[in-house]
Amino acid sequence: MYIKKMRIISKTRFTIFLTLSSLILFILLSNIFNINVYSKKVDKHKEVVISDGDTVWQIAKKFNNNNEDVRIMVNRIIRANDLKNQFIKPGDTIKVPLY
Repeated sequence: MYIKKMRIISKTRFTIFLTLSSLILFILLSNIFNINVYSKKVDKHKEVVISDGDTVWQIAKKFNNNNEDVRIMVNRIIRANDLKNQFIKPGDTIKVPLY
């Protein structure tokens, strides 16, 4: 079995190739494993007891101190409580992440 040896002709092109390949690999792996480099750190959680008529959207609007998109806050609440969807029942206690 004969293995052909390869030579690097242009070090600049090879460096650019490695850099772009590493970046693409990082983006793919971060999407696969749901790694968010830019996520904010959670300072603490506030426990909220759900009343009749409360929705995750209303709670997200109420505790959205950074004036972010409400959908982001709803997603954070869903993730913090391991909810399958955004539906909650009166009497439930959920954690609201505060940033």
